[in-house]
Amino acid sequence: MEDMTASCSSSWPAPTLQRQDLEPGLYLVSTPIGNLADITLRALTVLTSANLVLAEDTRHTRKLLNHYNIKAELQSYHQHNETARVYNIMQRLQGGEVRLQQGVPLGTTAAEPQQVQSSQPD
Repeated sequence: MEDMTASCSSSWPAPTLQRQDLEPGLYLVSTPIGNLADITLRALTVLTSANLVLAEDTRHTRKLLNHYNIKAELQSYHQHNETARVYNIMQRLQGGEVRLQQGVPLGTTAAEPQQVQSSQPD
């Protein structure tokens, strides 16, 4: 199967994106796993407005952010580093920052709900 991650037809003009004031919080945004043009304008608006993007695979997310000239901070967040990152992320959220989880699903199933704790790890 051909890798279409970086593909985006030049016949599709890039939208003009403007940063908007979003309420502080965690936003979940579904992003394309194939053609970069398969993203909604709302998703691009949230990505543009976020000051941090959390992604399971930052290599693919960086391609998307670069393609649309989005300058948000990018950090990895996955099952192997969630314990180390969750406290800092929760502190930043409680400080009123806008956060974004890139990609859907979050890597859990309905049988394995994702649990985020707001207390400092031991």
